[in-house]
Amino acid sequence: MTYYDQIKTTLQRQSNLTQLLIVNLSLFILTNIIDHFLKLNLLSYLVLEAGDLNYLYKPWTLLTYQFTHLNLGHFIVNIIMLFFVGNLYLQTIGQRLIYVYVMSGLFAALFIIILSMIFQNQFHSSFLIGCSASVIGLLCASARYSPNLMISVFFGTVTTKLKYVAIGVVLITSIIDFSSNMGGKIAHIGGALFGVMYGYYLQKGTDIFNFSFMVKHKKKHLKIVSYDRGKDYEYNEERALSEQRMNELLDKVIKSGYQSLTKGEKDELNKYSQKP
Repeated sequence: MTYYDQIKTTLQRQSNLTQLLIVNLSLFILTNIIDHFLKLNLLSYLVLEAGDLNYLYKPWTLLTYQFTHLNLGHFIVNIIMLFFVGNLYLQTIGQRLIYVYVMSGLFAALFIIILSMIFQNQFHSSFLIGCSASVIGLLCASARYSPNLMISVFFGTVTTKLKYVAIGVVLITSIIDFSSNMGGKIAHIGGALFGVMYGYYLQKGTDIFNFSFMVKHKKKHLKIVSYDRGKDYEYNEERALSEQRMNELLDKVIKSGYQSLTKGEKDELNKYSQKP
């Protein structure tokens, strides 16, 4: 088994949240080791530059930015958020964790890309890096699915509804203070919008990641069988006559023995005895 197969098998044995944590940690360690020893900055190949058209030449950055972090402080804050919000998501929704994580990040990226096309001067130097938009998507999905769930915050000193926590996090991380990386903070709103949408439809009983509705099922054609009472009557009458004739032959056998039957009567009795 190769190292790749070993890593793949190990990841498959873990929970979805553990897989996300491992991928984020592994990429952070890898980028820092390569930067320190080989003096090669991988961040320029992994970060999404939303304000320019560079993402057209590096489309993979729509995905890789969600697992990449700028420095140790940035990584620690995001990974702690992912751990707690991921567990909250598993407790409330419990399915599609990785899908919602990735799609929230993609939705956030597309949101800021569209805005950068409309307001080019405002988002010229915007870039996206880190899993915060994806984590906010998970949080908002949980809050929309279970808005009145009571949770403890501030180290257990305050208990409030989950929807209020989600609103507070979105306000603090997105709307407040646009002066620093405005594009990245607005992208949080995109992640939040996707999370709310997913939680809304899931609460209504629709999983937007379930594509079974796209499979066309062939309609079964009803085969109509006509019922003829006349034939049914003829069948019953014929069966009654057959039973009567067989009883006559059996009476003859009882009285005079089987040898008293003619060859035709023996064949006739044998035929009746084989009928169901």
